[in-house]
Amino acid sequence: MIYIRQYRRLGRNARLYLIYACFAGGVIPGGLVFGIWQTAFNLYLVRIGYDLDFVGSFQRVEWLGHGLLVFPFGLLADAIGRRFTFIFATLIGAAASGLLLTPVDPTWLLILSFILGAGRGAHGVAGAPFMADNSDPEERPLLFSLAQVLSTAMFMVGSLIGGYLPPLFGSGEPTIGGFRLALFTTIPLLIVGLIPIYLVNERFVRTPFKGIARNIQSFSTIGLLVLTTGLTAIGLGFVLPLFNVFFAGRYEATVTQVGIIFALGGLFGLIGSLCAPMLTRRYGRVNTIFWGQIGSGLVLVLMGLSPVLWPAAVGFMLRHLFFGVAQPIRALFAMEVVRPEERASTEGLTHFIFDFPAGITVGLAGEMMARGNFSAPYLIATVLAGVAALIFLAYFRSFEAKRGEPALAAHAAS
Repeated sequence: MIYIRQYRRLGRNARLYLIYACFAGGVIPGGLVFGIWQTAFNLYLVRIGYDLDFVGSFQRVEWLGHGLLVFPFGLLADAIGRRFTFIFATLIGAAASGLLLTPVDPTWLLILSFILGAGRGAHGVAGAPFMADNSDPEERPLLFSLAQVLSTAMFMVGSLIGGYLPPLFGSGEPTIGGFRLALFTTIPLLIVGLIPIYLVNERFVRTPFKGIARNIQSFSTIGLLVLTTGLTAIGLGFVLPLFNVFFAGRYEATVTQVGIIFALGGLFGLIGSLCAPMLTRRYGRVNTIFWGQIGSGLVLVLMGLSPVLWPAAVGFMLRHLFFGVAQPIRALFAMEVVRPEERASTEGLTHFIFDFPAGITVGLAGEMMARGNFSAPYLIATVLAGVAALIFLAYFRSFEAKRGEPALAAHAAS
């Protein structure tokens, strides 16, 4: 109830964005559309005859498309606004998604994968700056958490839909046609999600691009954000895009079982996001981010070493719990430790340094899994997540003058 009361106090733009986040996601990929797509698409590729090597290559190209173009999209969002960037990204994503479901050869699948990644990059880079621009400082923790809560809740719903629709449309069996029809439902949902963004009366600091040195001044702070993000990305690239084929390939889970596991992961992520504001008030932003990242890394070991499905599924859920705690607070923190005119550029750099390394390592993970090595990617991800969290703590703990009272404004202005 407290969230409902506080939601009503948010400005009109913030409330419209939260509706959009239900469809397209919040500060991380989520929402109804992504839940359906994330559950079913890789399994669809396997169903139409591609091996795990190609699935890894597909994900690699998508993440590279995201990473290579996300910084230019960040500069574009700073110059022309987040609202137009959302619309542009959604239309690109809808077009690429539709074409991916038509019978095309592998080369065209990879080209469309790059375009899909570019569209998701444009969307991702504008979300956090939009929320920071369209809320007051005291509203931001609530807004960032609500965006995460709602997009995670709808991701959970989408995961269930993505798990149950292919057999339903396939008359009891997850046929190729059933997968295609299930995935095609995401396209009208994307278009519907544009309605609240169209109604936004945007408020932002217009920053024409004058060169990286002029657009970005908080070099040391942004550099540490980029470094810790990059280390995390190298590890997560081994696991994050291929969770569904991990469960299907190692444990022979069905698409419905994968959908249920993803939905439960979304539920645990939702619980983590709901707890994030309380933990932040008690322990401070930096400590909450640190322990969330450490926890989400450690439980990957449980997934990688488990010989049977259910402990791996529990590890997946706990990973989402810890990640749900850390991610919305980290996204808010990154927007508060830089200048307002640097926000989308900062988001673009951190997305780039996440997606580009992850785009490389996901291909390596696909090769490992194709050869039956399902454990090594998870162990690598755990080690790198721990190193990144320790560096983050060492540098940013001085940004909080005392527990629960961040001295962020002074650092952003310096």
